Amino acid sequence: MGLGFAVVASDVRALAQRSAEAAREVKARITSSVRQVDTGVGLVTDAGSALGRVKTRVVEAAALVASISHAAREQSLGLQQVNDTVAQMDGTAQDNVAMVQEATAALRRLDALVRMMTEQVKRFRLGDPAPARTRGLVPLRRSARATIPRRCRSGAAGGGQMERAAPRDRPLLLPSRRGAQNSL
Repeated sequence: MGLGFAVVASDVRALAQRSAEAAREVKARITSSVRQVDTGVGLVTDAGSALGRVKTRVVEAAALVASISHAAREQSLGLQQVNDTVAQMDGTAQDNVAMVQEATAALRRLDALVRMMTEQVKRFRLGDPAPARTRGLVPLRRSARATIPRRCRSGAAGGGQMERAAPRDRPLLLPSRRGAQNSL
């Protein structure tokens, strides 16, 4: 038994050494794993912080995009108002051009009328011995006088009633035409 005990003891020692070696190796691996887990936790923490910063930047970017979108809508409305104003100004300018053209045509017609009237006035005789004020004027018949305008009496007694204006004390006079009868 002595020899068998020594063999068993030697086997137990070898087994103990292998167990101690395996335990050291397991301890080293556990220590390495703990270090790697600590490193992984640090990396995860850093990644979480980075994701938080990314989230903050995304929120800021979204706010900037919303602000830009709002400003673009306001600019679009402003441009539409400018467009409307320019269209109104264009319409007004076209209206003004049309009015100027109408005024020019009216002035041409008026000029033609003035020339025609000037030619007709040249036909009047001015050699009468009548006073200078009434020279060349002929009295109108009573039936041809202009209607006498009405005017409103004011004051407490009148109460805003209409009355005829007093007739003129002199007859109305019209220019006489050479050889033509005053039919008024």
